[in-house]
Amino acid sequence: MSKHPRIARAAASTASLIWFFAVTSGCEKPAAAPAPAPPPFEVNVQRIESRDLEWTPSYLAQTSASRAVELRARVQGVIIERLFTEGRQVREGDVLLRIDPRPYQATLDAAKARVEEARARIAETDRAVLRKRQLVESEAVARKELDDALTAQSLAAAQLARTEAELSQAALNLEYTTITAPFSGRIGKTFVEPGSMVDSGSNSLLVELSRVDPLYVSFHVSEREILETQAALESGALALVDDIEHLRIAIELIDGKPYAHEGTINFRSVDIDPATGTAEVRAVVPNPDELLKPGQFVRARGRGWTRKASIAVPQRAVMLSGATAMVYVVGQDDTVEARPVTVARWQADEWLVQSGLASGERVIVDGLMKIRPGGKVKPVEKAE
Repeated sequence: MSKHPRIARAAASTASLIWFFAVTSGCEKPAAAPAPAPPPFEVNVQRIESRDLEWTPSYLAQTSASRAVELRARVQGVIIERLFTEGRQVREGDVLLRIDPRPYQATLDAAKARVEEARARIAETDRAVLRKRQLVESEAVARKELDDALTAQSLAAAQLARTEAELSQAALNLEYTTITAPFSGRIGKTFVEPGSMVDSGSNSLLVELSRVDPLYVSFHVSEREILETQAALESGALALVDDIEHLRIAIELIDGKPYAHEGTINFRSVDIDPATGTAEVRAVVPNPDELLKPGQFVRARGRGWTRKASIAVPQRAVMLSGATAMVYVVGQDDTVEARPVTVARWQADEWLVQSGLASGERVIVDGLMKIRPGGKVKPVEKAE
């Protein structure tokens, strides 16, 4: 046995390692061949075709009553009767409130009496003038007496005119004690109750009345859009089905649901608001079921416009980054090109393209995240 067992074991281990590396180095496999390139991704494309499109510009709009008034007292007095329920429909001429009429009835009666007195005075002066004229002709009295009689006659006529005016005002004030609906509509908030003291000054507000059928829908169009629209009309790129005064307006509720009735334009501001750079446009919309309420926000979409020879692409095909828009176009050799485009605005589910695309080109509409510019794809054309 060796006197140095540790040295012997170390030598044996070293020999084993040398043998292992020698064996394994002889067993190394040759390098693998490169993997074949993956097949092109299949993408859906749409072939762009120039076509006439209905142009439906959309605007955020707000509704308002087509007629709204604050009914106010025109005479002083105490409210003695209220003949309506808040929020209910009333008809034109319906009596809404009554003010105590007794003081005004008394004033009217007194005015009538003064008128009768003035008429009697007129009759008296007429007779006096007739007598004086006869006496003057017979030279029984001086001419001055006839002149005095004529003056009295004129004063009596003036007095009659004044008392008749007072009578008319008294009758009008009595009429003002009965407050009626000036038009058919819906009663709003009431500011008085029976027993309230009202007057024709600061304490005159009685009740609000609004007509909500039809309803007004107002929106604002920017100065830039007005100029662009005028230029498009002049160039023939945009056409009107009817004259602009009869343009139809479709209404869309804020939840996206369409409203059943279309309206027509009935007002266009002639001025541009310098604070906003916009002009107001208003449509009148039927509201027979009163589904729309004054003050409600809706979307107003113009109808009756046609854009000639337009190019449109699905919204999902357009990538936006700030003010920049881009689409992926598939070339003749199925190579992908990133193409900057200029979009006008969108409607429905399409962007209208002003420049950057030509009729007949193929635009990728699905699978945008799988592709890169310069790469090959397998286009599958789908009609939109």
